[in-house]
Amino acid sequence: MISPKKISVKIQQTLPQLVKFATVGVLNTLIDFIIFYLLSNVIDDTIAKGISFLVAVVNSFVLNRYWTFGKRGTAQKNEMAKFLAVNLLTLSINLLCYHIWSEWFHLGRVVSFVLTMPFVTLINYMLNRIWVFGSKEEKK
Repeated sequence: MISPKKISVKIQQTLPQLVKFATVGVLNTLIDFIIFYLLSNVIDDTIAKGISFLVAVVNSFVLNRYWTFGKRGTAQKNEMAKFLAVNLLTLSINLLCYHIWSEWFHLGRVVSFVLTMPFVTLINYMLNRIWVFGSKEEKK
């Protein structure tokens, strides 16, 4: 059985990293929105959204790799592929949860969004921490 002290230490180690991850997420949302807004004034909205999303994903990868998870050196070949896979998976979970809250429980858009985000963010964080950017010791 894991002792309460070990759990407390793990939480103290994880919380700052989770705050960084959430900060990167907020920054990515702002980048996505600002680039979309600027580009949509001069090019097609769909193309603008595609470009803004891609810029935000690249920013997310770089900031999370180096700042949140403290990885150094050149990215491994499969890190970006894993990162994209995690983001596609969590997008699917996000859409499913939002649909359940809004359509099955008939909650409003904002409430459905707010209920979905913490769950999806935590899954995204854990998969990135363990599978994408985790050390070999964490993966055991």
